[in-house]
Amino acid sequence: PHEMALLELLIHHYDAVHSLVEKYLLPDLLDDPQCRELVNLLLADSPKTLAEGLHDFDAALQQTITRAMADESKKIDTETSPIELAQHHILLFWKRHLESEQAALAKRPELTSEQRFKEATRIRHDLHAIAKGWSHAQPMLDARLHAKADTDF
Repeated sequence: PHEMALLELLIHHYDAVHSLVEKYLLPDLLDDPQCRELVNLLLADSPKTLAEGLHDFDAALQQTITRAMADESKKIDTETSPIELAQHHILLFWKRHLESEQAALAKRPELTSEQRFKEATRIRHDLHAIAKGWSHAQPMLDARLHAKADTDF
């Protein structure tokens, strides 16, 4: 449901949330392959392109696109801006990812006890930042994304 809500947010509030989602959401943080594919497409091009090329997609993707275009999330109201909702979803996806990393630590025999402790401490610290909200989590996300960019080269 969170992935679909993010997809709806990107479709209905593209100009407001596109750059934020592009900067802070790694595609592999999304579990649903359809949502991941559509979010990737929306990060590369506008929702108008999805609508114009609707018949180029398989039936399942067509159904997901149609649903997302028709059903704007009920969570969008006058008190919560699209940017705040995007931040909320980004934090949820990162939290899920960090919890998965945390669970996987025990299954990494190549790490020494000290390395495992340091990594577990870092993950706990990052989860705490997420729990405190966007303003606390943003510097951590920037650092993680910067470190990932450095290792991708």
